[in-house]
Amino acid sequence: MATTTPSGRDKAQDFVERLENLRVSNNLTYAQLSQLSYKIARAAPYDRVLGFSPAAVSNWVNGDLPSKTGYVRAWVIACGVDEPERWVDEHTALLAARRRKSPTRTSMSEPEVTSGRIDSESPPVVRPPRKHRMLAAVTAGVVAGTLLLVGGDGALSPTRGAGQRPPNGANDLTPLRTAARCAENFSPPPAEQYPTSAWADEPGPSGAAHPDRLIELHFADFRPHGWVAWAEFATSSSDLDRLWLDWTYIRSPEIGATWQWRQCGPQPITAGTRSPAVLLTDGTGRDRWFRACGQVPPADRPSTSRAKSFCTGWHRPF
Repeated sequence: MATTTPSGRDKAQDFVERLENLRVSNNLTYAQLSQLSYKIARAAPYDRVLGFSPAAVSNWVNGDLPSKTGYVRAWVIACGVDEPERWVDEHTALLAARRRKSPTRTSMSEPEVTSGRIDSESPPVVRPPRKHRMLAAVTAGVVAGTLLLVGGDGALSPTRGAGQRPPNGANDLTPLRTAARCAENFSPPPAEQYPTSAWADEPGPSGAAHPDRLIELHFADFRPHGWVAWAEFATSSSDLDRLWLDWTYIRSPEIGATWQWRQCGPQPITAGTRSPAVLLTDGTGRDRWFRACGQVPPADRPSTSRAKSFCTGWHRPF
């Protein structure tokens, strides 16, 4: 099978662009398309439909071919296509051509799921949108260019040697003792002025066969304040759902060590789908890390799971 169109364009890229045109023509945002995909995945007779996150949509629109036909089937059904199998057949042929060309290629764009269910033994891999990946690559280059040295505690510094404490309070949790729960406690940036894609997201409730919630972590350069983070409940199924934003001064807090971070919230979904916004760097120049968390009422929690909440990983954009 030829991998280019008669005009010389890449067929996979052409296919993704036509998917995107479907979304745009139906006036669907990434979040709305994601919500529809999960609803369709839970409804009969579309047992071969897979739900996907807004972050996955961003990855595909920026050049990645969806790795499973279930994603394509959900996309086109959500956009009102009467004959989704024509799209699925074309996508299947593109995947086959790619495998023949690159037998060892594996996709890391989306979590592995079956029939709308996320495999609990294989945590979803959420890759930031391309513009964020580019920013991370540039940042990595700057770090390498300054010849950073690694000290005994594993933190990075441009000047110190092994065994010395990191400068500027890095890895120092002392500021948490006096910090307010929501730190600066800004109202999150207006969505119409600061449109953002989720940096990370997590479906819930934990352990559910068919997750019907989605919590997202967002970042934006909110002028004049600077870069801020907030949590957003992109998909909710109950007025009793709650959300919050956790933040800390260390990269990877210990699981369950709640004294290592501040919890901004929780707030009921009826008070708003977005948490207050917190600065990425405090007034003294200390960096912060963040995660977004959601919680569902006890009646909606799977009997097989003891988890009361579901959260993204810890992140900061640079």
